[in-house]
Amino acid sequence: MALQEHEIKTQSAANYGWAAVIDADRCSREHVGRYTPKQQSTAETLKDLIELGYYNTGVFVNYRKTFVAVKIADPKVRNKQVAKELDELFAERGYEKVTSNQGIIVRLFKK
Repeated sequence: MALQEHEIKTQSAANYGWAAVIDADRCSREHVGRYTPKQQSTAETLKDLIELGYYNTGVFVNYRKTFVAVKIADPKVRNKQVAKELDELFAERGYEKVTSNQGIIVRLFKK
């Protein structure tokens, strides 16, 4: 299976970045109950694996209505081999990799 990968155009929240963070956190807390403990554990494990392959300013797990988003803010490849293996894992598991000017988002779809 090939990795689903695409780019999205995002705009900076500028002076309202704090509001975007608060809203994302609220939305995540609202939707976390839609996912089983196993699905939540998978998202946290993926977060840990991503931190092995990328330098970043933060890796965040956000629960949405139909998918879990693991966002890598300002990513820089730390280990090319691990980053390549992560892309292979994403493809194997059917995850979607979305890139933007703010970072990389890996989407784990609810089944």
